[in-house]
Amino acid sequence: PALACFLVCAQTRRRLCHCVVDRPFLFANKEASKRGSTPISISSTPTGAAVVAMRPNVINHKPNRSLPTPTGPWSLGARAGDFVYVAGMRGVHPLTNEVVAEHEERIRQAFVNMRNVAASAGANLANAVRVVVYVTDMHRFRPVVNRVQQEMWGKEGPFPPRTIVEVQRLNDDDICEVEGTFYAPVTTHLAVGGEL
Repeated sequence: PALACFLVCAQTRRRLCHCVVDRPFLFANKEASKRGSTPISISSTPTGAAVVAMRPNVINHKPNRSLPTPTGPWSLGARAGDFVYVAGMRGVHPLTNEVVAEHEERIRQAFVNMRNVAASAGANLANAVRVVVYVTDMHRFRPVVNRVQQEMWGKEGPFPPRTIVEVQRLNDDDICEVEGTFYAPVTTHLAVGGEL
């Protein structure tokens, strides 16, 4: 069945052109279509290209054994447009769903889990724009967090902005939890009058 599409300027809301698509939306980014992204709007860029915006998609742990299983009714993360939001990750090994015993290894595993969730949505550590770390003892665990971050991002960085907060208690009496926000564009661009 044919689908009528209107390309609309995002700023002026003026209709730029009308087209008929004789097949369902195809994604230039095949990974986005595999993740079930659904186009929700088409807008124009200043260069005259059209952009298909996507609905936010939650990140599912089930098909990926490198991701931990959530311990409650929440998602590991979500992609919303060009941003990937990763929920608080603890030092839980994804194969056993048990916390890693040694403190430095547990903190490292929390960062690895955050990295793997981001990677499952197409982002990497270089795309991190904000990291928040929760620890139960700032004096003991902040130096460990610093070492792990230098190991993962490299001694010279560049490092993302980070907030580290001491909290009284974390889930299951854990010692560290890490969450992150990543900027990793995946918008699909169309030439006006072109094909998807």
